[in-house]
Amino acid sequence: MIVDAGGGSALRFGESGARMSQVDVVLFSHFHIDHSSDFPALIFSSWFEDRKSSLPVFGPPGNEFMPSTTEFVRDLFNEPHGAWRHMSELVDAGREGSYKLDRIMFWLDRCRFSCFATPKSLCMRCG
Repeated sequence: MIVDAGGGSALRFGESGARMSQVDVVLFSHFHIDHSSDFPALIFSSWFEDRKSSLPVFGPPGNEFMPSTTEFVRDLFNEPHGAWRHMSELVDAGREGSYKLDRIMFWLDRCRFSCFATPKSLCMRCG
């Protein structure tokens, strides 16, 4: 699981030896640049791993100042105007690609994720 992806996240993730193909979900607390700027770099690195499963992306619903999670991801990758539209096959379910960023979701107003460590894993709950 990746929680937020601000500047330096892709570098530190790579240094840790982890692979994007091992990530089950990406969670965003909000879309300020210091929490989201390395998301495209992480997705780009996973493109080379030939990921076979979808990558759920969860985040806020958006408001008048910030995009929703769906809008954020589509603005990055969708054709014809996405900043990284050459990777549009990742979000366009109608095109052939190695995996999709499908199941892009947003949090409901009353739903927040809390994380806690256990001896063998990191657990999440919504509440």
